[in-house]
Amino acid sequence: MVGTGVPTGQKKDNSKAVAEIDSQKREAVPLPQSEVQKPGQTVQDLSRYPISLRSKANAAIQPKQDVPAKKAKGCTAKTQVGTLQPTSEAEAMRVEELMRAAGTDAELWNVLETEVFSAIRQLELDGPRPSETKHTKSSPNQQPSPGLAAIGPNYPSFLLMAVRQFRQEFPSSTLALAVLPEVKALGRSSYALGASTPLYNELITIAWLNYADFHEIDYLLHDMDRGGIEFDGNTLDLIASILVEQQKARRGWLGGAVAAVWEMESLRRGFRKLERWRDVVQARLEADAVRQAHEKDAPEEDGEYSII
Repeated sequence: MVGTGVPTGQKKDNSKAVAEIDSQKREAVPLPQSEVQKPGQTVQDLSRYPISLRSKANAAIQPKQDVPAKKAKGCTAKTQVGTLQPTSEAEAMRVEELMRAAGTDAELWNVLETEVFSAIRQLELDGPRPSETKHTKSSPNQQPSPGLAAIGPNYPSFLLMAVRQFRQEFPSSTLALAVLPEVKALGRSSYALGASTPLYNELITIAWLNYADFHEIDYLLHDMDRGGIEFDGNTLDLIASILVEQQKARRGWLGGAVAAVWEMESLRRGFRKLERWRDVVQARLEADAVRQAHEKDAPEEDGEYSII
């Protein structure tokens, strides 16, 4: 794509959309079509998990909720369970501290691999892979998985935090764009549990600010749509700000040389694709707003019907 990246003047125009994404830094990433859940929040509602994972989530959570009230060696069974597996809140604090301490992009990726991806891999959410059951041996330094009840609620937040940290602290690193492929490589359940709208918005931001890559942005939007990840207002704002910057460049606001580059057919084709996505996302958001308004105004059904 464009070797010079995005000129400084263009990045200022996109600061609003990027700032809106950055405002979510300490919030948890919502699971697809679910409510927001903060890192470390105890999981009580199984609907927060994808349908394919609810039985496993229930099995992971149930022992903590229905422990028999009997003592063993001076402590209750509930206390014993609590000491065996870390809580969701404790796991969030521990892993986030390790991420913040990373001094290089390689160190940050290593934290992701050893503390997040490895934990998801050990859970075998989609069942063991044939190649792994025969040939894979546990590393002597490999830590046991904290369990779905601890890693599950935090998985989307860890991914978002890592990708944002790559963008902010290691902007020249290409590892941010390797996060999503790794999530997919761990299986469908990994994707359903970890992929989110804010994560995709962050990746779109990186694809534009670092590479000015229309085709990567088009791929990410297609991927959101295929994966059932909903668009939101930040998605629309990002697309709109990118289109505004591109129009300014084509009109010569950044100089004749830049304008000539943006007249290349490959860039013009990417621009047209993004215009279509803007219309699609806007139409989806408007339809959702109308539907929500109708649901809000609709009278509640009490199960009784009167015959007049």
